[in-house]
Amino acid sequence: MSPGTIEGGFRDYAQGLAAVLGEAGIVHRHEEWVGGHDPYWWRLHLVEGLSRLIREALPGAPP
Repeated sequence: MSPGTIEGGFRDYAQGLAAVLGEAGIVHRHEEWVGGHDPYWWRLHLVEGLSRLIREALPGAPP
């Protein structure tokens, strides 16, 4: 989960979900960044996030 600091409702939801997952001992990643839900985010964060998911789901996959 990577909410921007100016995303209001989604940021609140992501913080709450991260807390619940942490309390349940579920491995997760919550990382906030300064910004909103805009093309900048998609260019910089989406590809890295998807790559991370693939690497974790398929440990033998190339980096």
